[in-house]
Amino acid sequence: TLSRTVATAETVTVSYTKPTGDNVVQDTAGNDAVSFSNQAVTYRATATDTTPPEFHSAAVRGSELVISYIEANTLLSIGPMPSSSFRVSSTTGTAITVLAVVVLPSSKTVVLTLNRAVAETETVTVSYTKPASGGVQDAAGNYAANFSEKAVTHGTTAADTTAPVIHTAVVTGDQLVLTYTEANTLDGAALAGNAGFTVNTAAGTTAITVTGAMVNATDKTVTLTLSRAVAETETVTVSYTKPTTGNGVRDAAGNNAANFSEKDVTRRPSDTTPPVINAATVNGNQLVLTYTEANTLNAAALAGNAGFTVNVHTTAGTTAILVSGAMVNATAKTVTLTLSRAVANSESVTVSYTKPESGNVVEDAAGNDAADFNSQVVTNNTPAPSPSPAPGPGPGRRGR
Repeated sequence: TLSRTVATAETVTVSYTKPTGDNVVQDTAGNDAVSFSNQAVTYRATATDTTPPEFHSAAVRGSELVISYIEANTLLSIGPMPSSSFRVSSTTGTAITVLAVVVLPSSKTVVLTLNRAVAETETVTVSYTKPASGGVQDAAGNYAANFSEKAVTHGTTAADTTAPVIHTAVVTGDQLVLTYTEANTLDGAALAGNAGFTVNTAAGTTAITVTGAMVNATDKTVTLTLSRAVAETETVTVSYTKPTTGNGVRDAAGNNAANFSEKDVTRRPSDTTPPVINAATVNGNQLVLTYTEANTLNAAALAGNAGFTVNVHTTAGTTAILVSGAMVNATAKTVTLTLSRAVANSESVTVSYTKPESGNVVEDAAGNDAADFNSQVVTNNTPAPSPSPAPGPGPGRRGR
């Protein structure tokens, strides 16, 4: 942290001489970084993003409707968003239901999976109303505004008549993920019971019951929840027969996936390593905690302060800053805390975590809870205030 803000017109260099003590820059293997001199520094603005995402366009192809936003940052990758936040209407009068909503941060798009394909002759509009909790927002936490009856263009090309084909099957613990090859997306409609799937171990052993099946339309996967975890020594196969009632696996154009039998399942060791706090930075009232984790974090919403406490340390003593909210970015493996006030550039800050006794906690996707930690030093990236302008000539005085 620098003692003042660097002006855009300044040319800056940085040098490093390895200290004689024990605390030096080194890698995890203990190799010390070498000294260097006059390394050029690239200037990068650090202005806070206060501009919300803006609706740009919407296009539909089959049963997939893609909404594009204008946003200098990226969108925030969040957990499942209520399908009721979006409403799709057609001039045909036939209802269109939104089954699932997926946010794609990098492309700044929101993908809606519809309950039916949209014909090229239909005129379609889409509306959005921010839900009571969450909603479309950018990485800085700015919420997108509601919009109503936006025109949707057609991206539909030739009709899709190719059925999804099973590609891979991988099991981790009690979760068996089937990946399909499909040019379109899968139909996101809910699957009931075992959805037509059976899982068997080596000959002569009892089948493993499939207790549930969940479709990820965009990723083109079906995740089976099993009645027990699969041991790493077991040989497992999976079979599928389209159910006679209820929904089966199919693509967004309605092509049913073919039956298959005794597909070999690849075993993946279960993740038993919990997330570990790696770094903490603060800019204004946003404190970002980064975790080291081979998997992803669990995106489930955290309530209240989520077990976090933030303190400011001065020569006069220690004072707390209230944590008013916590948001998980599962893919980036971060937890962003919203503080009750902005941290000043000159303040020294630490953060601590005690796992809550109830409600959701910080954990990885395998359910390993993050460990408590105490007084983690926070890097303060809050910009220093700009200097006040010099006073002008007083009343009755003339400048020279």
